[in-house]
Amino acid sequence: MFPQGYRMTVPALCLCLLLLQPHTPVAALATISETTGGIKADIQSSEGFPVVGVEIRLKHRDGRIWTTLTDPKGHFQAGGLPPGEYLIESRLTGFRGESCSIQIKAQAWLLGVPKGLAAPRKPGTRALHFLGPSTYEVAQVLIQPQKRQELGKIPMH
Repeated sequence: MFPQGYRMTVPALCLCLLLLQPHTPVAALATISETTGGIKADIQSSEGFPVVGVEIRLKHRDGRIWTTLTDPKGHFQAGGLPPGEYLIESRLTGFRGESCSIQIKAQAWLLGVPKGLAAPRKPGTRALHFLGPSTYEVAQVLIQPQKRQELGKIPMH
């Protein structure tokens, strides 16, 4: 595997082991910042009722995963996400989950989940459905007003 006489150092070995491990899901934050965004949306059952305790998984293109759960009204919120494309999935025992692609933008909340192609429904199967359509809401508290230089003022000595 390695050339004869090659010695792997401890830091190099640790780095190799870290790269081989799959990404462990991290709990999503409740806020966004100047460099992160998030999603606020709802999910309901195929019967049209909100579902509590649904695990929402957000997988970034680089493999990192964030998770959150729905509240009693079927609402979920996941912030602190770097901008980019994500695969969002819903999971709950006894239900067929749903997944689709979303785009997260810095300093903004994605409200709702865009509707993709619905999977064929099987009679008697309980399913979860994201609610949409989606729009973006820019976090106003993060927008800093620009300071303008006052024109026409000449310093007096």
